[in-house]
Amino acid sequence: MTSLRWQRPWLSLPMVGRPDSLLLPWLASFLLLAVYLVPFWIELRPGVFSDDSATYLHQVLTGRLENAKPYFFARFLQLTSLDGNLLQRLALVLALIGIALLARILAIGWRLGAPWWLLALAVLLLLNPYVQVMLQYIQNDVLFCIGIGSVLAETLWCVRRQRVGVDSMLLIVACAPMALLFRQNGLLFLPPWLLTLPLLAPAALWSRLALPALAACALALGTIAGVDTSTTVNSRFPAVIHVIAGLARPEQTQDVGGNLSPTTRALLGEKAVRQLAVAYDPRYWDYVGFVPTGPRLAALDEQRKTEIVRSFIRNDLWPNLPAVVAIRTQLFLNILLGRDMPPEPYGVARDIPAGLAYAKFRNHPVVRPARSPAAVAVEAYRHEPALRSQLLGLAGLVALTLCGLWRRERLALWFAGFFWVQVAAVFLLMPAADSRYLFLLYLFPVFAVALGGWSHPRAADHAVVPGPRPR
Repeated sequence: MTSLRWQRPWLSLPMVGRPDSLLLPWLASFLLLAVYLVPFWIELRPGVFSDDSATYLHQVLTGRLENAKPYFFARFLQLTSLDGNLLQRLALVLALIGIALLARILAIGWRLGAPWWLLALAVLLLLNPYVQVMLQYIQNDVLFCIGIGSVLAETLWCVRRQRVGVDSMLLIVACAPMALLFRQNGLLFLPPWLLTLPLLAPAALWSRLALPALAACALALGTIAGVDTSTTVNSRFPAVIHVIAGLARPEQTQDVGGNLSPTTRALLGEKAVRQLAVAYDPRYWDYVGFVPTGPRLAALDEQRKTEIVRSFIRNDLWPNLPAVVAIRTQLFLNILLGRDMPPEPYGVARDIPAGLAYAKFRNHPVVRPARSPAAVAVEAYRHEPALRSQLLGLAGLVALTLCGLWRRERLALWFAGFFWVQVAAVFLLMPAADSRYLFLLYLFPVFAVALGGWSHPRAADHAVVPGPRPR
């Protein structure tokens, strides 16, 4: 088998310790990231919260879980907060879990001979205050994205070594449920991952990856017992309503709602159509979904929501296709360029538990004006859109895809394909210009280090751990 390493030895970092062990580079990467996290934790404690965070935390405190948001993240919060007893330290625990998984990916890239410049770029991205804020954000999207990257990295590590260690199986057990159940579009990742494993490795190898993942996901799915499933996750309705609100705006030749079909207008009601046109925001659907002065369409019953979605697809999508694409593209570009509505690091979300609200207010810079380097970095994140831009990740994904096509590298194309599916799902269904939906794309250069290096355009699809560098 051919080792997928760069031919020029100065492009790769030297090996330290046993070449088939990740312990030393994993520990070193974790300590580096953990030490850097400490001042940000002191600045942002007890975490970063949104209204969705408050919803999850109340479910943990009351023990009454619902599936209006993916229920398994609430189960995960129950576990990591010891059934709500450690809410003050919950964000720190989640951040340390995220750092441990990211450090593992860096260690895999190092062992597989990733070039030093790619590793350096990955570390710089992880030191960005935007990442530090997101790591302390009580939101399912963060660990969902990291879980996907971890599953892919472990797969590459095992395929290159042609061996599945106990550590890799434990990582798969931990991350597979995150990558499947933390968000609804996990269905677009884990099943394809399982189906494509036989294309990468012999049966003895891929079965040792697939079976732990299936067992862990089956156990995770079993935790739905006791969850209120009367309301389920509905990602299509918010996305459709956002587009309908954009179409409801009057044009020079038409009145309010003139672009909508009579069926859709009748289902919405004339008052709601007028409110949609006024309350429309190109970045968020919340103004037409939840704000009391708006149409409050989120409160509609599930059957009515389904009828509105069907009417839009049948009667409004094709006649307004250019406008629909423009609305979705505008929303997507707002995220790519960092012009989104990011989580407020110092904000006190509505209905957040009283203890967390008091602690958050006490640490607000207005109350505690002393400034620190971490505070300056957080302020830069708040006011500099470039720090939240996803363009670098998108450029890296395009470059990897083109390079994989040119070199006919199956592993590279397999790896990039999962990210394209997630990007497409976000483009089609995201209801708001929120950077968390594309956090996976932002971290793409970090995940890409797990591909290691390539030795020549026709390198083998599988490779062993890089040996000593040629002199």
